[in-house]
Amino acid sequence: MIEKYPNVKFIITGLEDERDELSRIENELGKDKSINLGGETDFEDLMTLYSICDILVTNDSGPSHFASTSPDIEIIVMFGPETPILFAPPGRNVNVIYKKLACSPCLNPYNYRFSFCKDNQCIKRISVDEVFEVVCKCIEKRLSKSKFDSN
Repeated sequence: MIEKYPNVKFIITGLEDERDELSRIENELGKDKSINLGGETDFEDLMTLYSICDILVTNDSGPSHFASTSPDIEIIVMFGPETPILFAPPGRNVNVIYKKLACSPCLNPYNYRFSFCKDNQCIKRISVDEVFEVVCKCIEKRLSKSKFDSN
């Protein structure tokens, strides 16, 4: 990502108990290219971040819905055991990555959101390359829009 788009900066968020993993990601990206805010953000902080960032990559969780209230952010949501048909955030800038496996969705209102699945192939089969491709499309969309807006 950094090789293809050297001006990209990353803001990493997450829970306090994810801090070690988030630090590993920050180190891989480089501290000059990333800011690790894991365990340091509250709801208001997240909403501010969503209002100023260009792209959010997340799983199917609350942050995708909160970010969808900001009209200018591209949201990439990876869905696992739930269905985007019911749970995708609203908005025209939402990009869903979802594997339609025979067992999907295994979490739904009809089974009281309970599943016996212990393997979650639905999320494991989403590849880094697949996410990278969607992120690149979103970046290119942003770049073409900014070129258009600057004329």
